[in-house]
Amino acid sequence: MTRRLPTSSSVGLCWNQLWNQRVAPGRSSGCPGGIATPIFGKAFGLPPDRADATVPLMKSVLETLQPIRRAGLPEDIARTALWRASDESSFVNGHALVVDGSLIGGRLWSETEQRRAMVRHALGLTTG
Repeated sequence: MTRRLPTSSSVGLCWNQLWNQRVAPGRSSGCPGGIATPIFGKAFGLPPDRADATVPLMKSVLETLQPIRRAGLPEDIARTALWRASDESSFVNGHALVVDGSLIGGRLWSETEQRRAMVRHALGLTTG
């Protein structure tokens, strides 16, 4: 039962912390989870117009995949960025602020593959 964390994410988080401690105090990074945007359709190779049309579908898919039972929205990321830019967060530094509907715990690789197949099916991209 191994859990998978992309190496690039780990490196990015470590770099963020080092940069903010040594070079630019007062900065943090955001770590978004499943946000209902056209990026999912684009990741499966759909043209932009078809990818845009997948957003309502992705909302319904994402709300079933995460512990907080609703899809993340671009507005969630925007509100987080606005808070981070405000004086209210002036004592936060070098933090990777996770905005992911409680997905941070990770999941088994087999579950990830099942969900990927579910998204492909929902987008009408299943083969055979």
